[in-house]
Amino acid sequence: MSYVRTLAFDRHRAVVSAALALVVNLALLRAGDLAGASFLVPDRSAEGALMQVGLVPVVLSTLVPLAAGLVLTALIRARWPRALPALHALAVLVTLASLAMPLSTGTDTGTRVVLAVMHLVVGAAYLAATRPAGTAARTARRPDVERAR
Repeated sequence: MSYVRTLAFDRHRAVVSAALALVVNLALLRAGDLAGASFLVPDRSAEGALMQVGLVPVVLSTLVPLAAGLVLTALIRARWPRALPALHALAVLVTLASLAMPLSTGTDTGTRVVLAVMHLVVGAAYLAATRPAGTAARTARRPDVERAR
């Protein structure tokens, strides 16, 4: 059995989740721009300078952390198959911790809010991509769920 077949999550779902996260974040970038957000953040390479957040930083900041999280999940689950709940909890904590950066560095409220929501989108995409296969189908077949409807 090849390693690709033993990934801890559905590759198709991971690609779709990443693509949707990218589309949503690019739409948020455009909406924020139309709403007047400056998307200026402090540039760490030059003291006192500001950097414009645009297309390339949004694409990279969406796809790179998501891909890193998915690769780490696959590696960890290959060794510890039951680690997914702990990995999901860790993902929520990392996502919440990552909110500190946009909430504290944006030059205006619109920039802060849009960048924070972009971080939440990436966290949600990770959770969607790594959801156990068949979760929705199992829930729909449960007799107690059927009776409640």
